[in-house]
Amino acid sequence: MIMPAPINIGFIGGGPRAESLFATTIMNKRFENEFVPACMMDTSEQATKNWQYKVDATYTSLDKLLKHEALDAVLILTPPSTHAGIAKRCLETGLDTWSEVPMATKLDDLFPILDAERGNKGKKGKFAFGENACWYLPIQFAAKLVDDKKMGDLFYTEGEYHHSVEHYMIFENYSGGKALDPEFTKDVHPTWRATLPPVIYGHAAGMALYVINRQDPKDRPVQVCGFGNMKMLTKFNNQNFQIAMLQTKNGVICKFGSGFVLPNNEVRHAMFWATKCYFDATISGQSKYYLHLVPEDKARYPDRHNVKGKEITEQDMIAGGATSAEGGHGGGDTLMMAAWLASLRGKKPYDIGGVKGAEMTAAGLVALESITQRKMMEFPDFTK
Repeated sequence: MIMPAPINIGFIGGGPRAESLFATTIMNKRFENEFVPACMMDTSEQATKNWQYKVDATYTSLDKLLKHEALDAVLILTPPSTHAGIAKRCLETGLDTWSEVPMATKLDDLFPILDAERGNKGKKGKFAFGENACWYLPIQFAAKLVDDKKMGDLFYTEGEYHHSVEHYMIFENYSGGKALDPEFTKDVHPTWRATLPPVIYGHAAGMALYVINRQDPKDRPVQVCGFGNMKMLTKFNNQNFQIAMLQTKNGVICKFGSGFVLPNNEVRHAMFWATKCYFDATISGQSKYYLHLVPEDKARYPDRHNVKGKEITEQDMIAGGATSAEGGHGGGDTLMMAAWLASLRGKKPYDIGGVKGAEMTAAGLVALESITQRKMMEFPDFTK
C-alpha cells in the first residue's frame, strides 16, 4: 500500500504552546511520518534560534514564512490579539490553518477569516479552531451520549474554565523565574494575560457549545448576557472574573465563565442537563463525574426519578465509547491533532471549522460587550 506523503507544517510562534504542539505532532509516535516540521516564524530572534534544529527553516516575518516553498498547513500559536490577522493572511495564501484560541479578540475580525476561508473553493485552505477543551475525556463522553441518542434533548449546559494565572501575568514571573504577587509588587511588567478579559479566552463556552452542536450542528447562540468583577486583583484595571449566559436558537441555555485570579489554582467543570440525562463533570483537581441516565422505558414520571444515578470513572467513560489518548491537556491535544490530520487527509471534516470556531469565540466577545453595556446582546449569524 502506498503511504500518503507527509504534510509539511509551519509553526507560527515559538513559545511554550508551540513547543507543546511540536511534541504532539512531531515527537508523538501516533503521528510518525504524518507531519514534517517545515518551518517556524517568531518575531523574536531568540525564539528562532531555539528552533533552528527542529525545523528546516526559521523566519522572523510572516511574509517570509508564507513564501516557504514546501508548506501545506500552519499552526498559529502567537498571542491572542494576533490570531485573526495571521489566520486571514494564511487562508488567503491557500494554506490549511489551525489556530489556537481565541479565533480573534474583536468581533469584527471574525468575518474576514470566514470570507478568506470561503474564498478557497477546493480542498485546501480550510480553517480549524484549536479548542482543545472539547477533546477532554468527559466532553467526548457527553458527545458520545448525544451520538448514541441516550442524552435526550439538551436544555441546560455549563462550561467553566477558571485558571489562576499570576505566573503568566507578569514577565518577572513568566520569563524571570520569580514567584511574585502581581497585586502587591511594584514596577512589574504585564504580559497580554494581565489585560485579556478572561471570558474571551475560550475553553468555557467551547466545552458546552461542542456538545450542543453535536446534537444539532445548525443550532447557534442568539442572545448573550455577561457579568464580571475584579475582586482578587485590581492593579491592571481589568476584570479577572467573568460569567455569562447564552441561549441558542433551539432554546438551550448555557452558562459559561472564566477567572484568571483565584484563591485556589483552578476549576474546570462541565455539566449537561437533558430530557433523559444529567451529567456533571469536575475535570480538574479532585476529578469527579456523576451520571444520571434515564432509559427509554423509564422516561415518564415517577419512573425517571426512581432511576439511580451514580458516580462514574474515566474508565467507565472509555468503556462507554468516549475517545481517549495520552498527551497534553489530558490527551486532548493528541485527539485534536488526530482530528485535524483526518481533515487534512480528506477523511473527515474537522470538528470545529470556521463558523463554529467563530461562534465559540464570539460567545465571549459578545458577553464582554454585554458586560460593558450592561444589557442583553443579540448574537451575530456567522452562517451568512
